[in-house]
Amino acid sequence: MIQLKTNRDLYVAIQDLCRTHKTQVPDEVDTNLLTRAWRFLTGQTKNGGKKFHSRDLEEYLRALWQGAGRFRDQNSLSLDEFYGLIASAYTDPAPPFRESWRSSQATIGTNDLAACLEVKMGLKAPTLEDEDDEVCRFEEWERFLIGQIVDLREMSEQGILEQDGIWGGVESPRGHSWYNFSTPSYLECATQGSFGGWISGEDEGRILTLGPSVAAPRNPVVDLSEIRWEDFQLFLACGQYYE
Repeated sequence: MIQLKTNRDLYVAIQDLCRTHKTQVPDEVDTNLLTRAWRFLTGQTKNGGKKFHSRDLEEYLRALWQGAGRFRDQNSLSLDEFYGLIASAYTDPAPPFRESWRSSQATIGTNDLAACLEVKMGLKAPTLEDEDDEVCRFEEWERFLIGQIVDLREMSEQGILEQDGIWGGVESPRGHSWYNFSTPSYLECATQGSFGGWISGEDEGRILTLGPSVAAPRNPVVDLSEIRWEDFQLFLACGQYYE
C-alpha cells in the first residue's frame, strides 16, 4: 500500500498512476524529423490526436464526481482518501452525462484560475495554511467540476478538441480558458499547480522554461495532513489552466 505524507509523495504517486493507465498507440509515419520531434514532445500524432491513449478526460471527471459524493458531508479528505479518489476515477464506471448540467449554474470560478496563475508566475507559493480563505464546501466544489464537464462536452461537440494546436490553449464555448485536455496532463498540472512536488531535473513530468516574467517555482516538500474542498477546487482549476 502506498504511504503518502507529503506533496512530493502525492506528485510521485499520481505520476506513477498516470503511467500505469496509459498505453502507447502507433503514430503515423512522418518523414519530417522536426515535425516528429515536436509531436513527440507535445504528445500529439500527425492527425492531432494523442500519442498515448488514456481514459477520456470528461469521462474521468464524471467518475471523479460520482466517487466524491460519498465524502460530501466531510469538511476535508485525508491524503489517502484524496489519492484513493483520484486513482479510482481511472477505473470506476462513469455516470452518463446529464443534459440538465448545461442549464445548471455550472461555472468556472475566476478566483481559482487567478490563484492558479499566481502560482504559475511564481508570485505565490502553493499553500494549504491560509486560514482566512473562504470555506469551500462540497457543493461549491461540485458546481466547479460540473462546469468543467460541461465545457469539455461542448468543446467536443463543436470539434474544438480535434483542432491542431489546442495544447497552446483554447477558449471553451462558455468563454473559459483551457490548456490541458488529456487525463495525464490534467492530473500532473493539477498536482503541481496546487500542491507542488515536482523536482527540477526529473526525467519525466515537466520541463522548466524560464522567461523574463516567470520565476523558478518554489517547491518545498511539505506535509499534507488533509485536503480541504477549497484545496481540491484549486486542484481542478490547475488541471484546466496550469502548464
